[in-house]
Amino acid sequence: IDVLFKSIYMVIIVDVHEAIFDRSARAERRLEEMRQMMAVVWDKSSDVICISIRGATGDVTTVLSPTYHKIYSPESSVNSGKAIAFELDESLFGDKNKVP
Repeated sequence: IDVLFKSIYMVIIVDVHEAIFDRSARAERRLEEMRQMMAVVWDKSSDVICISIRGATGDVTTVLSPTYHKIYSPESSVNSGKAIAFELDESLFGDKNKVP
């Protein structure tokens, strides 16, 4: 009976350990913390942050942080914390096979 109770106790300890130190849950917590931190940086930065992503079709989407409104139109009522997004067609970039 003593061995049975020890094995049940061990199973409980292993379950609790896996719940606390689960790699995927830990990664999700860290990503959420990073998302929250970057959201604050995105909204409160004194510099304009620009993020560009090239899609599978070659089009480029660029997003400017809300700071752009604060710098370039300080008296504007557009300063609502919204970002600006641009989408540029692949044809604007010329020949992709040509190396500069």
